[in-house]
Amino acid sequence: MKTGFWKKQWVRILAFFLILLLLLAGMSSVTMRAAADQSSRPYLKRDAVEMEVRKEAADSLDVLVLGDSEAYRSFSPLQLWNERGITSFTIGLSGAKMTELLHLLDVAAETQKPRVVLLETDALYRIQGSAAGMQEIFLERWSSWFPVFQYHNLWKQVFDGAQPVTAGQWKGFHMAAGVKAADAGSYMAESREKRPVSSANRLLLGKIKDKCATMGADLVLYSAPSTVNYDSSRHNAIAELAQQMGIAYLDLNQEAEAIGINWQTDTSDAGDHLNVSGAQRVTQRLGGFLQQYSIADKRKNAAYASWNSLGAQYRDKADRVIQKIRNKADAGSSPDKTDGSVSKPDKADRSGEKSSENIRERGRR
Repeated sequence: MKTGFWKKQWVRILAFFLILLLLLAGMSSVTMRAAADQSSRPYLKRDAVEMEVRKEAADSLDVLVLGDSEAYRSFSPLQLWNERGITSFTIGLSGAKMTELLHLLDVAAETQKPRVVLLETDALYRIQGSAAGMQEIFLERWSSWFPVFQYHNLWKQVFDGAQPVTAGQWKGFHMAAGVKAADAGSYMAESREKRPVSSANRLLLGKIKDKCATMGADLVLYSAPSTVNYDSSRHNAIAELAQQMGIAYLDLNQEAEAIGINWQTDTSDAGDHLNVSGAQRVTQRLGGFLQQYSIADKRKNAAYASWNSLGAQYRDKADRVIQKIRNKADAGSSPDKTDGSVSKPDKADRSGEKSSENIRERGRR
């Protein structure tokens, strides 16, 4: 008799969870369709870039760029297109964690087969520790299985009156025109110190590398020029990690002078992020690096006519902004006053991201 009782209880429990899973799957399907239709509305917030990537034509992207605001402020896909005919998309989130970047790579892999994935390295230093990292991995996976949790902000559209905004206008690049000079000093002075990457982020980097391998893509790490986020202790640790894992690594902080970075004109916020003038220099450098992959120039391919059209719009706007920045510098105007920004930096660019152990700690050593 007791056996029969417990059997019924287990059947009820299993039935409950089965119904719950079916409901979550159904709601997730509805939410995904809604997100696809509403990707330009502000309540998508951090998920907007994911939906923009999903809208790109299947198998159309040669290069993916992953990272936080250091990525989307340093690499311009439409400049790369205009100069080399290579298609790319910058998938960046302000204050991004490695778990989020792994998820975004998984999303891109559903429709894209890039030749190269460029990962900006600032996110390697953003996580509390191993336990927190494991929790982040689980939560990110749970959201990917049931997008209703990831896109919960969509339900707010029933109650708010948010107006549409433009998302993904420049293939993920944020065109910043502000100018506030940085005191670069000797921020990359030689040192033997190493600021280690957490074990959780090492694990996540390994997962990203494995995912790239299954996509047929080469993973390349790069560090965007930033006097706030980088120094030799980070360079040493990342270079060692990249060598151990067999991943190519470009530290553009060590090449800042060689590629023409001018810390008086090429940063919008005193060295934290690059403006469009600095991004132009970084994109040219990375475009040269990508030459070794012999990616076909698609500018004369009729299937990519929309890229030519958008590329022309980008060139007109970017050239005007860059010329204005550099003319002021040539005229001897003070670059320390913000000149405005084509796209306003996220609040997290100024404060939230600094949870990643900012280099301002250098003064304590």
